[in-house]
Amino acid sequence: MFYPARMKKITVITHSDFIIPLTNELHGSGIMQIDPLEHEGLKKRSPDRSHIEDISSRIDAVLEVIRSEEPVDIKDTILHPQPPEQFKIPKRNEEQLVGIADALLPGVEKKIGHLEERIGTLRDRQLKLQDQQMELIPIQTLEFDLSHLGETDDLLVTAGSTRDLEGLLETLKSDLTHIYHEGLKGEHAVVIIAHSSEIPNIEKARRQRFFDAVDLDLISFSSDNEEYPSNTEFGSDLELYSEIDGDSDLDVDPDLDVDPDLDIGSPEESELENIIAPTGTEEESVVERREHEAIETTSETLGFPAALLKSIDTELLTIKGEISDQEEKFVSLYKKHRKDLLILREEFDVLLAQLKVYDHYRITDTTTTITGWVEKSRQEELESICNNATGNCVSLIFEDPEGEEAPTKFDNPPWAKPFEVLIHMFSPPKYNEIDPTQVVGILFVLFFGIMMGDAGYGIVILALGLAGKYHIGKYSEEIREYAYYGILMGISTIIFGILFGGFFYDSIQRFVYGDETLFLYPAVSFLGLTFPTDPMQDPMGIFVFSLLTGIVTLNIGVCLSAYSHIHDKDYYSLIVSDISWVFLQIGGIALVGAYMIGAWELSGTVAPIYMVLTLLGIGLRLKVSGGLVMFDITGYAGNVLSFARLLALGLATAGLALTINIFTTLVIDFFLFLIPVLPIVLILAVIFFIFVHILNTFLQALGAGIHSLRLQYVELFSMFYSGGGKRFTPFTIDRIWTVITDQQTGTSPEQETEL
Repeated sequence: MFYPARMKKITVITHSDFIIPLTNELHGSGIMQIDPLEHEGLKKRSPDRSHIEDISSRIDAVLEVIRSEEPVDIKDTILHPQPPEQFKIPKRNEEQLVGIADALLPGVEKKIGHLEERIGTLRDRQLKLQDQQMELIPIQTLEFDLSHLGETDDLLVTAGSTRDLEGLLETLKSDLTHIYHEGLKGEHAVVIIAHSSEIPNIEKARRQRFFDAVDLDLISFSSDNEEYPSNTEFGSDLELYSEIDGDSDLDVDPDLDVDPDLDIGSPEESELENIIAPTGTEEESVVERREHEAIETTSETLGFPAALLKSIDTELLTIKGEISDQEEKFVSLYKKHRKDLLILREEFDVLLAQLKVYDHYRITDTTTTITGWVEKSRQEELESICNNATGNCVSLIFEDPEGEEAPTKFDNPPWAKPFEVLIHMFSPPKYNEIDPTQVVGILFVLFFGIMMGDAGYGIVILALGLAGKYHIGKYSEEIREYAYYGILMGISTIIFGILFGGFFYDSIQRFVYGDETLFLYPAVSFLGLTFPTDPMQDPMGIFVFSLLTGIVTLNIGVCLSAYSHIHDKDYYSLIVSDISWVFLQIGGIALVGAYMIGAWELSGTVAPIYMVLTLLGIGLRLKVSGGLVMFDITGYAGNVLSFARLLALGLATAGLALTINIFTTLVIDFFLFLIPVLPIVLILAVIFFIFVHILNTFLQALGAGIHSLRLQYVELFSMFYSGGGKRFTPFTIDRIWTVITDQQTGTSPEQETEL
């Protein structure tokens, strides 16, 4: 009791011809931990497993890709849990498994490659279209064919947007520049027509953020994707402004010397020559030059921004639907090959584990030696397995462990096994060290209940625990273990909630009794104590209770330390490490209570006894701590005071619950003012009350769980426990998806393409 399972060190020596069946049997039984054997006279057995590892990684990669597209319905998983699916399969050897994998994987990988490539192409096109959208949205009100954007040696036509139209007009204030603009929610879409000599001023406007020009390369609709050709349905490759008639909605800058009724038609009819005059010695007008020199524009016919945006929206919807179709193909592919891939992965995991364990074996020309550990209680079972696998051609050597070299395997009763994870979170005990699992489990639940201390919250936690154990975790051992915690913690919280008189603190008194000053139930006296004891109204009483709990807890640690020393027959440590604390506590508490606190009086004949006990305790502690004995004593006192957190967490829970109740009354008053319909107001108040109290349950439970563990990891363990053990890890098969039948398959790898 209170110690890990007793172990035996075992050495197995057998003929190498039997090593494969022996390894299979040991793997299937899962009762032996196999360790590397270090021996200079023996060679290492290391078979080549690179091909198996390659296949295993390929299976993992395939499953990672196609399972990521599998829809997961969390709601249905919680409300309608399903039993785990397992597939019955025959035994197969390595050659058969490799043959099946080689027949299945190439086809699946090829399909996945095609789907990934297709989806990647679609997503790239989607991103490009979204960038084009962002570029076109600021100028969407322009009734202007973007195909006309570009420049020659003399003329620049560009479009964009501005948030500071006045600044733009001031920067480009020139007779050689004309600006057309269309307002849109404080942002203006702009077309700038300018002589090439004005390009520096336009660049200056861009640097000063007066003008944000569209990126012609970005909005070009050329595409490398044949399924998504360029949009050539909008506009045509005509000369600049040849399609913009006189009814254009483009605003002409009123500050410019331009006729508002100007008809910008064909080059022959255009009056641009009256707007943009020749510069320097240039004798030929820009318009005349345009008769024989077309402006260099985008390589594709674009069209009006609004029409382009509409086209982009349509194409994005098409791409979205296509991506969805491709993802559905992933789901279909997973459904088709799910069973085969899951079985293969598990089979190759088992095969790899067996090949890797060969690294621990040591061989001679004819024999193989295996060493490891087995539980003492299963020694005979291991002997039978080895004899059956080798036809009794085996030598078994069992030895008792020396010191702390043996691994640790917990040996707790069923009710305590779920709490073993709490010890693993700290550190497993050494082989010859006390296993504190049972004590930690009881104290964890006890401390949690004290810190929560509310029957209402306890009911919520208990209900969640019961739901997890009997419904949600019906087919999950892990969920059932956590639900077990919830059930015990809920019961503990309800018990202490009744003792403290809290049901969502004062909700019953406030909303049912109509008087929050009343107790939850009439006062009851038991062993000189009166219940309920409200931590908000009697914090000192709970504080004293917390300190007493701390003293009891630390003395449990002293008792466990004494038990360990008696078990090891280390009586010297028993006296100086454990009995010393007994003397110190009896004498010290009596003297402090009498002469420092005044809680009681000591007669003249009794006081010297307590003084002697105190001095004797200090003297014994000197043997352990030397000159640091006072730090030992103050550290012990600090550990006791640390249990005041039981009060602090209890006050926090009660205080927040009280605040929620007060806010609930305010909510009722507020909604009665807005909606003078009592039933509706009560429904809203109940919803608020339930939601916020459930939220507070989770918040306070998190704090209570952490601090409950902390009191044991720091305060309790300091009295007797160090940990640092090596966990017992048997060579075992953890099958999730497969169950091996007794029959041996006779199918050849070429024939067996499905599992």
